[in-house]
Amino acid sequence: MGLGLGGTRRLMDEFDNASKLNEGTTVTITDRPHSGFLALARRTANELATAAGLDEQRRSAVNVVTVELANNILQHASSG
Repeated sequence: MGLGLGGTRRLMDEFDNASKLNEGTTVTITDRPHSGFLALARRTANELATAAGLDEQRRSAVNVVTVELANNILQHASSG
């Protein structure tokens, strides 16, 4: 998706990075429980945003909104 660490931080449940001198950097990411559904939503939104000619910053915003909407559906929709 090309979102970088900032975009990844917004899209994941947990995100942590730690750097130690002479040891490198460790990035820990925990995806959301319904990652298959969310991944499909993100991927589809990114493809549509790309096809619409949006720049990377706008595509990132579309992905954030998509994940928020998908999470709201998963959290609040009890049926059909």
